[in-house]
Order: sequence, then structure tokens, then C-alpha cells
Amino acid sequence: MSEFSTNAPSALAVFYRTYSRRKEDGTRENFKEAMTRAVDAAAEVGKYTEAERELVLREALEQRCFPSGRAFWVAGTDWAKERKNFSGWYNCTSTNIVDLDAFQLIMELAMMGSGTGAVLEQSLIDKLPAIKNKINITRINKVGTVAKKNRKQNSKIEEEKGSFNLIVGDSRKGWADAYRMIIKLAMEFEIQQGGSEIDLKI
Repeated sequence: MSEFSTNAPSALAVFYRTYSRRKEDGTRENFKEAMTRAVDAAAEVGKYTEAERELVLREALEQRCFPSGRAFWVAGTDWAKERKNFSGWYNCTSTNIVDLDAFQLIMELAMMGSGTGAVLEQSLIDKLPAIKNKINITRINKVGTVAKKNRKQNSKIEEEKGSFNLIVGDSRKGWADAYRMIIKLAMEFEIQQGGSEIDLKI
């Protein structure tokens, strides 16, 4: 007998493809095991009472409510327990685009696997600085060409004979910071002698 309702004909395939984890003995979690893992992890992070945990687990096992797909996927991992990763529990996120930090944030949210929305209402984007400079990307190094032992976690920009070299940190923060740095070059950097174009190597 299927673990899922006949009203959800693709549920079995989707569950075992996406959410069921391999156990130490090499077999896969069934629905009850996976859902119990997800609810127990949510209860720990969310500080549920035991009564709340039991209620959520009962309703989830009866398939009357589910955690987000992202939570179902990450729950029970060490990564999901870290406070800095809490947005990775959500299927969808959104932020107002009002400053440079918002660009950095949407990059970081996307890298955590959350569907990332940007609110671009006129009253919000009017708060952004005007774009002052055109960015000419003159070279992009192939990802993975730097030896692992030489990779840095943080990003930085170096000026080099009138052009710029962006070194992207090999971390979620490094990529998010690099994205912000490019936007900042376009919006805020003051070019000497009245120029308006920047050559950038990545």
C-alpha cells in the first residue's frame, strides 16, 4: 500500500526523489521516518513544547499539513541548526530593494536555496543611488581554476592600472559580497578624470 493518497499520484516519486534520506544501512527513509525527522528538527529549532511537537507530528503524518519543502529537505542536518542559515528553511523569501545591502541579501538567500523575490515598487527603488558607471567585464576566470589550498573565504577588489580585479571568496558570504561589490562599483565609485566606465576582471 502506498504511503500517499491516491489523489496525489506523483507523491511517491517526488518524495523518494527529493526528500527521503539514505540511512546508515543504505536503505531510504520512509515517509513516517522522514517526516518525524523534519518535525523533530523544527521542534528543536522552534523550541516547541512537547504538546506542540506531538500535534504537528500527528497532523503531518496524517498528511493534513506539511513543513515547507525546503525544511523537509534540510531538517536534521548540522547546517540547518546554524542560526545564520535559518532562511534556508523557507521555500520563498522576499526583500525590498532599497539599498546595496538588499542586493547582497538576495544573492545570499538564493544561495541557501530559497526562492528569492525582490520588491521593485517605484517608491522603494527611488531610494537607490543612480547608476553612475558602466561596468565592462573584460575577463572571467573559469570557476575552480584556483587550487583549493589557495582559495580565500572573503572577496576583495584590487585596483590595477586603471582597471579592477575582483577576487571572489569561495564561500556563500564571499559570493554575496562579490555581487554587492559589483553593484557598488556601478552606483557609488568615483572615477578619476570624469570617466564613466570601469574595466573589471573576475
